[in-house]
Amino acid sequence: MKEKSTVTHRQIARCAGCSQTSVSFALRNDPRLPPATRRRIQKLAEKMGYRPDPRVAELMTQIRSTRKTRPVATLAWIYHHLPPATDLRAAAEYQFRFAAQRAAELGYRLEPFWIYSPSLSPSAGDQTMTDRPMSGDLPGLPVKSLNRILHARNIRGVILAPGCTHKTFYPLRWERLAAVSLGHAPFQPTLHRVIPDGIYNAALCLKQLQEIGYRRVGLALPAQAQEWTHSFIAHYPNVGVHNLPQLLIPAFNTQGERLFSQYVKRYRPDALMCSGAGFKTWLEKLGLNVPADIGLAEVDVTADPETRAWSGIDIHADRLAISAVDLLVAELQNNRMGLPPFPKKIVIEGQWVGGATVRKLAFIPPIQESGIVIGILHRFPLNQEPFHFWRALIRAIEAEVARMNIKSPSLDEIVRPWICRVYDCLGTLSRSEPFYLQNHKRLADDLRYQDFRGWILVHQNLAQLDQHKDIELLPNVDFNGPLDREAITLDQHDFLYQSVLYLTRQGCRRICYLRGRKPDEVEAKTIREVARVEGAEAWTVCFEPSRFDPSQYRPYEVDLLRAAEIYNFTFDLTNQWKRRGDGPDGLIVWEDIGMRAVARALVKAEIAIPRQLQVVTQASEGVYLDYTAPVVRYEWPTSTIARELVRILRCRMNDEPEGALPVRIRGSIVPEVKVTLPRLSRLTPNIV
Repeated sequence: MKEKSTVTHRQIARCAGCSQTSVSFALRNDPRLPPATRRRIQKLAEKMGYRPDPRVAELMTQIRSTRKTRPVATLAWIYHHLPPATDLRAAAEYQFRFAAQRAAELGYRLEPFWIYSPSLSPSAGDQTMTDRPMSGDLPGLPVKSLNRILHARNIRGVILAPGCTHKTFYPLRWERLAAVSLGHAPFQPTLHRVIPDGIYNAALCLKQLQEIGYRRVGLALPAQAQEWTHSFIAHYPNVGVHNLPQLLIPAFNTQGERLFSQYVKRYRPDALMCSGAGFKTWLEKLGLNVPADIGLAEVDVTADPETRAWSGIDIHADRLAISAVDLLVAELQNNRMGLPPFPKKIVIEGQWVGGATVRKLAFIPPIQESGIVIGILHRFPLNQEPFHFWRALIRAIEAEVARMNIKSPSLDEIVRPWICRVYDCLGTLSRSEPFYLQNHKRLADDLRYQDFRGWILVHQNLAQLDQHKDIELLPNVDFNGPLDREAITLDQHDFLYQSVLYLTRQGCRRICYLRGRKPDEVEAKTIREVARVEGAEAWTVCFEPSRFDPSQYRPYEVDLLRAAEIYNFTFDLTNQWKRRGDGPDGLIVWEDIGMRAVARALVKAEIAIPRQLQVVTQASEGVYLDYTAPVVRYEWPTSTIARELVRILRCRMNDEPEGALPVRIRGSIVPEVKVTLPRLSRLTPNIV
């Protein structure tokens, strides 16, 4: 077959009646060409079938990366006022050196601008931040002056260093700039960001401390580093450490030292995750030796020169800075100015660094429990946000076991308490997760040292646990596992029946059921028959199949990508309904994670909820998500599911009748009245 000839710039220029330079400018979206001319040439090139040659692009990239270039343009490194002794100041200085070096390799000059300085222009030849004056009393320059200076010096690229705040930088003239935020900054609207993987780093640090033998791990941080606390709390259930509270100190002063001293004396941690060399000084004042009496793990060993010999996490601050420059230069080279409609987020995983502040690794076997040990198995990582239903259910199981333990037994009965041990991230789809192997090892160690009496399998298939064959030999109960083993199932037909009944009684006459996959005939018949009896019409719409391979992504990334697909599908579907005038006045959405993407698409399409469209979705008891619109919830009672799981397992352990199986659980309709509407700029889902 004859290959289609390649369309060149010369051919496009001949058809457009312009020069090859104009074609090059238009295809690179260069602002030196008028917008109307750019659009005309771009449309012509698309019509002619022009495609960039990836081999030429690869060659040019190699040439640019290997040859020495003379800086021809300036990028701004903007930093908010902070005292020189703070960790954020030291971290910014450390990262600036790598960022400036990378910018020079790409042909740019990176200059720091301090927002508080009386003169924002750095002195000639000044390429360091450490020699610049600092003052804790200077209020800072108005942002309009920064806008004026950036425009006058033709600086189009901006990196916002750690420590910047949205109140300071929100009024920048974003339409003139390409901007990247370095670190966790609460910008609104959102910019492109390069951040460390806080969830991975917190879990890695906790796991390393647990493997060394620490069991009471605390977290003490300055207030500006509070994003670590969420990751820290999320990973407590995954490792064998006691749940100590977290301490956020306002500053390294007398008040902070007093709060820290009270925290250590009250909770007596044997290891601390911290940020800053000041914590070690305070521990020494309390008479505690590091690491003999207490271990210290720095959450960012590169942030402070004094902590670089400590144990802790290397967040790869150099790679973060280099990635921020690469991302900014890519935006500039493609002439993408202004606030991005789809902000990018580059997340870089850290690495554990062994140092002098923790004791040497030693194996400590788990303490053998004295009660009846019950294992709870789950296939996905429970710390991740999309699995909130399973987290709520496992908490309900633990609460049901605790309730059962405190019930007074009869006088002639000696009862040993039940003790729950939770194991997650065990499924094959979680193999890319950092703790898939560690959690399987923890399960194997506990099978060796603990006397398990039964298992509760929550969304877990025994076929994925071939290496733990002892599990299937003990009494066990399944929920949402293989159909032939399920002891409890959710009554989906009751969900559809009650949802259609509620919508018709609210006056809806055209009801659509949005489904993630093709429903069975019984489901489709249920909604049609119930709607017909109530004098309404109902139909089912299924989402298009995923266009990506789920096995190539982590579970939470799969949910993010799927949410983007649902958002786009719903937005297009809503616009079709509006054009044809045959849209529904009642909508049923199959589950609450998908509901968030559906609600954002409906709000973006300017559908008034509930005035124009009544919406019902499945939800979990005790879990409240922000759908961005008032939504009626059909809640599944996690407490009832937990009670039945514990009852059936107890019957199987005692060889007692367990009743007819599977037990069908029904929910109930709960109106949702309170809602928080976000800014329109946040309605489009962000993809990692």
